[in-house]
Amino acid sequence: MAKGKINQPTIVGNYNENSASNANYIEIWGVRFFYSYNTCIAVDYGRGLKICKNIWSNTTGKHLNWINDDHSMRLSFEGFEKEIKKACAWAGIEELPLMRI
Repeated sequence: MAKGKINQPTIVGNYNENSASNANYIEIWGVRFFYSYNTCIAVDYGRGLKICKNIWSNTTGKHLNWINDDHSMRLSFEGFEKEIKKACAWAGIEELPLMRI
């Protein structure tokens, strides 16, 4: 099927082997969306890794550090939302995939 359709090739995994099932990613057409629980907190695609500042909890802060501990590269929530839209377009999907744990 073409990009953007329901059956796009996906890979689902855990980005930290020592964590519970609340630190996962979904990869669609080479775009990897990182989640803390059900919230997308980082995305890696053709423009590189884009990661949000922690506006959530201590646990999500740990998840962000597992992805990348360089706080200087963290984006504001508004800037990160823009990157999510760009990443979705890159993957040929209309909206952020949902992570259901």
